[in-house]
Amino acid sequence: MAAISMGINELALGQSDVVITGGVDTLNDIFMYMCFSKTPALSPTGDCRPFSDQADGTILGEGLGMVALKRLDDAERDGDRVYAVVRGVGTSSDGRSKSVYAPVPEGQAEALRRAYKQAGYGPETVELIEAHGTATKAGDAAEFEGLKIAFGESGRDRQWCALGSVKSQIGHTKAAAGAAGLFKAVMALHHKVLPPTIKVDKPNPKLELEKSPFYLNTQRRPWIRDGAHPRRASVSSFGFGGSNFHVALEEYEGPRAEGVAHPHRARELGCSRPRRAPGSRRSATGSGARGPALTAARALQARFARARGARAGGRQGRGGPRGEARSGGGPSRRSPAGARRPRPASTTRRRRGGGRGVSCSRGRGASTWAWGRTSR
Repeated sequence: MAAISMGINELALGQSDVVITGGVDTLNDIFMYMCFSKTPALSPTGDCRPFSDQADGTILGEGLGMVALKRLDDAERDGDRVYAVVRGVGTSSDGRSKSVYAPVPEGQAEALRRAYKQAGYGPETVELIEAHGTATKAGDAAEFEGLKIAFGESGRDRQWCALGSVKSQIGHTKAAAGAAGLFKAVMALHHKVLPPTIKVDKPNPKLELEKSPFYLNTQRRPWIRDGAHPRRASVSSFGFGGSNFHVALEEYEGPRAEGVAHPHRARELGCSRPRRAPGSRRSATGSGARGPALTAARALQARFARARGARAGGRQGRGGPRGEARSGGGPSRRSPAGARRPRPASTTRRRRGGGRGVSCSRGRGASTWAWGRTSR
């Protein structure tokens, strides 16, 4: 989820137009199990039952999850299929605690507050929480307490928000856990379905769910709501050392959605998948970013574009942006002497008009960023 947060910042600052980001974890080797065995996190019964009265720990899984993020204006202009809208991202740190794996409810609640402040709405309108939900006794209790702190401030009646965790189905995928939870919540919004959390026959009585804003959704059911606001879901992802992330998502109801658009349109970022005909071109014009937050980013983009134009002034004889235009019918990628020029390292084509490159991230530890190129 840290990689998701960094990718959204890239879009908000105007440093990228498309971000491919997510999490990858395929390192369940002997050393990984040795490390986790030194903590009370692993389940002795070999199962993961988040928020259940039989929860006794987690199991390790492997996974890979990637999403394409674009500014909502750009996604609509380019005709992309938009699955959901990211309205806000909140981050926080627990600070000093008892141990590296001991969570702090107050620190997690602060991440939630920041996410909803950025989103522009309160938790009382959220109807689905995809929790971190590792099924450890300390972890589930601390996360649930943090949720109650943040959601209890809304003043709404009890048990209106569904609570669940995809770890009941795939285990804890560690660095890919945030991406898995995000994918589940996005698909729930897109299909208008409240997904189940399996293996929970009875909730943990110590959580006192009946006195909280939450209920454990253990069956697949249609997501029915009134017309007061679009469907809204949120995803939590927490890491060792007290790193907390919370993402506020909203159902997309813009011009690319089925049916009639809702008046409460999201303004921030689109989580989308390209859907264009082969050979079609992107539009070179757009409506621009909505809201004052991206005004400075647009000005910064204009400066970069002018600098790029100045550098390209001395290369007019190369036959266009990608060396495609030529007058004599000779090979465009050969020098006058006939020697083949080396291909550029970029794996993506530059957009005509000076678009930004694609930013890719790897969601494990300190993220590494590749600006439209791959290492070989």
